[in-house]
Amino acid sequence: MPHYDKPYSRKWFRALEAFDPSKAEITRLALLRAGGNLDVCQICGDSPAADYQLIGDMEPDAVAVARLCDYCLNLKIAIHKEKFIPYKPANLDSHL
Repeated sequence: MPHYDKPYSRKWFRALEAFDPSKAEITRLALLRAGGNLDVCQICGDSPAADYQLIGDMEPDAVAVARLCDYCLNLKIAIHKEKFIPYKPANLDSHL
C-alpha cells in the first residue's frame, strides 16, 4: 500500500528513503538550501509550496504525498503525466 504520510515527517522520510533514496537526498538538499524552512518544494526548494496527493496507479511502496511549488507540480503533471489532488488526510478514504 502506498504511503500517505505528511511530507517531511519522520515516517515520510523513512518511506521515501526505502522507496527512492535519491529523491530523499534531493529533498534533504532542498531543505538545507532553504535553511531548514519546511515550507519549501521538495524538488527545488522554492517557496511557497503545498502538499499534494498522487492519485492513480502506483507501486505498492510508493510515497504518495509530495510538497511542491507550482512550477515543479506543473512539470510533474506535464512531463510524467502524474495526477495530483490537494493533500488532506480526509482524501485518503476516497482514493484508496
